[in-house]
Amino acid sequence: MLQQQEAQEMPVHCRLTLVIPGMSLGGAERVLSRLANCWATAGVPVTLITLDTADNDTYQLHAKIKRVGLDVMHDSSGIWEAIRLNRERVRKLRAAILESSPDCVISFTDIMNTLTLMACKQSHLPVIISERADPRQQPIKKVWKFLKQRHYPHAAALVVQTKSVAEYFKPLMNDCPIVVIPNMVMPPGAGSTEMSESSTKTLLAMGRLAHEKGFDLLIQAFAQFADRTPEWNLKILGEGDLRQPLQQQIDGSGLSARIQLAGWDSSPDRALCQAGIFVLSSRHEGFPNALLEAMSHGLPVIAFDCESGPRAIVVHEQNGYLVEDGNVSALAAAMEQLMNDAACRNKLGTAARQVVEKYDQTNILQKWNQVIRQAMKSRQQDL
Repeated sequence: MLQQQEAQEMPVHCRLTLVIPGMSLGGAERVLSRLANCWATAGVPVTLITLDTADNDTYQLHAKIKRVGLDVMHDSSGIWEAIRLNRERVRKLRAAILESSPDCVISFTDIMNTLTLMACKQSHLPVIISERADPRQQPIKKVWKFLKQRHYPHAAALVVQTKSVAEYFKPLMNDCPIVVIPNMVMPPGAGSTEMSESSTKTLLAMGRLAHEKGFDLLIQAFAQFADRTPEWNLKILGEGDLRQPLQQQIDGSGLSARIQLAGWDSSPDRALCQAGIFVLSSRHEGFPNALLEAMSHGLPVIAFDCESGPRAIVVHEQNGYLVEDGNVSALAAAMEQLMNDAACRNKLGTAARQVVEKYDQTNILQKWNQVIRQAMKSRQQDL
């Protein structure tokens, strides 16, 4: 029992350096900001390094976190310039990591993981890497695939979010531990309120306005039954490169008065409390934060049963609906059915709240702390 308790506690002398491309929007960025804030609150010295400048941050960080923005996120015009820029990134990243004097380094996202392992190659630092998406659905360029295959096995541990992704990585990682740690979900904010009768006629979706989030499919689905449900509207929270084409799609459907691209919201509690149903239309996912947040607010949820993510959280017809991946007509049918069944919405919403206990901050942080302690111990034994 004592050994288990020690494995869950972070040593007070442990210095952590966290690395990610940037801290502007995105699910990986949200997760890392929450982890960083938790560790800093517990008294752990934390340095957070990004390739991007800190001026573009959209997530609030604890005052005690040392923030380092390298400002090396420049686009390249050709292969030779790309090689030069990546060498510069590795050099500056190595210098920043060593200056932070970490006991352990944690990196998020695939290319960043590779760069971090390259930067730490001669340092003997334990580097924990974490994949935040499903690599089967997000292929990378051949050169990065080669570098990934070469460097990933040298990590102290690989953290993924689902068992299926863990299975995918087993042939690559040799003896490197692969650990499944889902995202944490925070309980609804103090200002959150129960849904009222006047705030149950909004379908809500959240995420980057990007192809993988499938908002074009969601708009198509809503259009299939919109004329039969005139009291319901659709609100999409988020920003991204597809804002203009999505707005054109909305305008072309004749539903611009009922479908709103509401922009990015750093505190979506209010929108979640004013919604009646949450819809996740993603073509693929890692472990969707937005879905967890909606369920923590007691919202009935509908999600495409894509290969990774939703099915690890939603049990069909118990705490939400799963519909056939990419089937717009099935999504539309599920949405309309739930909109017309208040009793079912209440039942699913009540069951959905249980995610707060399963994925609460304490449980998830303990899992991370165990990985960190083991990575540090293993690296010390190797020296």
